[in-house]
Amino acid sequence: MTKKKLTVVILLGSFMMFICATFINYFSALEDMLEDIRQNYKSTYSDEMIVDYIEGRIEDIESLHRNILGYTPDSTNTKPAYAFALVDKNKNVLFKSENGLWWSIYDEKTNQSSMNYASIEEYMTSEVKSEIMKFKKQSGHGNILIHEINLHSDGEKKIPVSIVLGDQKGGYMTVKLNDFEINETVNREKSRYLVLSWNFYDLDENSIDHKYYQKAMTKLEKAISEYEYNENDGGHGFFSSGEFNHCSVIDGYAFFMYVEYSPFHKTLTSNFFWALTFYTAIIFAFATIIILIVALYLFNKSQRIKDNQRAFISAAAHELKTPLAVIQNQCECVLDDIAPEKNKDYVGSVYEEALRMSEIVNTLLVFNRISNIEEVTKSDFNLSETIENEIKKYKAFADSNDASFEVDIDSNIFVNGNAELISLAVDNYLSNAVKYADGEKNISVSLKKDGHDFSFRVYNDCKNKTISNDVWDTFIKGDESRHSNGNSTGMGLPICKRIFYLHSVKYGYNKLKNGIEFYFSGKSKQKKN
Repeated sequence: MTKKKLTVVILLGSFMMFICATFINYFSALEDMLEDIRQNYKSTYSDEMIVDYIEGRIEDIESLHRNILGYTPDSTNTKPAYAFALVDKNKNVLFKSENGLWWSIYDEKTNQSSMNYASIEEYMTSEVKSEIMKFKKQSGHGNILIHEINLHSDGEKKIPVSIVLGDQKGGYMTVKLNDFEINETVNREKSRYLVLSWNFYDLDENSIDHKYYQKAMTKLEKAISEYEYNENDGGHGFFSSGEFNHCSVIDGYAFFMYVEYSPFHKTLTSNFFWALTFYTAIIFAFATIIILIVALYLFNKSQRIKDNQRAFISAAAHELKTPLAVIQNQCECVLDDIAPEKNKDYVGSVYEEALRMSEIVNTLLVFNRISNIEEVTKSDFNLSETIENEIKKYKAFADSNDASFEVDIDSNIFVNGNAELISLAVDNYLSNAVKYADGEKNISVSLKKDGHDFSFRVYNDCKNKTISNDVWDTFIKGDESRHSNGNSTGMGLPICKRIFYLHSVKYGYNKLKNGIEFYFSGKSKQKKN
């Protein structure tokens, strides 16, 4: 599987799980909505208030109407459409769901409040509803308040002529209801104890809830027309049709409530559902990112192991091909007795190639071993002593190549790492410097400490400094500063690169005026006592 396919599979899997989680969120939000309906439309509230009215604890029918409205949701919000009515034993409708206005003024002198109500149902045309809805949408999610009611008073009857609506942004709109003459105005400036409110139903005739409100009203009208007072049971009773359709009869007063809604639409438009979906999306996004990071990391690790295996096989075949060909050629010369006097030279050549093959195999085994691990055993060791010991090994080699060493090693620099592997990296740096030094063949080796950091550098003179970062890759031997002299496997710097990776140290090279400098640096440890 390619990296692209792996990414697609993870993204598709995460998306499908998100869809499943969204379904779970939907049913959770649906149950939450149903529970909300159960709490907000409890018939027991209304029944208790009707009893209070009958027993005189609620003074008038307007107060009872107002109190029941206090336990039913505002029909302009996202609650289901509903319709209710209170009917007496003579089938007179005392009040029902309709568009109406309320105002109450507290009289400080008499310490009394007068509750007033006026229906505006007959004036709520489609144009008026559309006008109010337009203002409501412009106001955003803020509350709409009534700032003024202009009335036409005809004796005790008060007819609303126009109302002034206001929002929390400071916007105002006047809604004209009819053409009656205005002879009384009620506004918030008249008394600080003034209470103005409204109850609007079915404002948006283009909404999905419109048909459900009409359905609820149809059921309500049918129930009212079919209601008959039964004296035999004392005027008490209860019946329901469906979970939220209700009628209770107390002393001949019949209270009806019908709730209609689309579960699918109400759930999908509920704040609770979208809040659940939003947080679920965030959780899945973070989870997907983490899974992708881990999966791609493991994929890259697996791919690197495969690449290393392929590189190892290719390297072994490539590097062993030449010495095997030489050995084969020399053996044929001996077996065919081509030049008996040179048999000793042929055997010597075979021996040298055998040694080279042994070196290649050992190098390949080291490279293969460190390429397939992510961690190494580490301990604190004296890097200064390690480097000095490695330098001693190459003193004679340098002398034989007419190279001179300049050494500047700070003493007792301790580091945390694998001493064997670090020694191997130092060995490769020194070996390359001695092998490829030309010109005056100056070689300088330094180990310096700067605070908690150390830096190890190996420089050698080199006339041609053509080099690139490919030098750290396997079997790259074509650069001028590290050209193949027939004795190089091209594996030294790739092995160093892997060692440095396992120790999380910085490494690289610098092209200087007369040569090349290779280095690695990292954190040092406190000196041991």
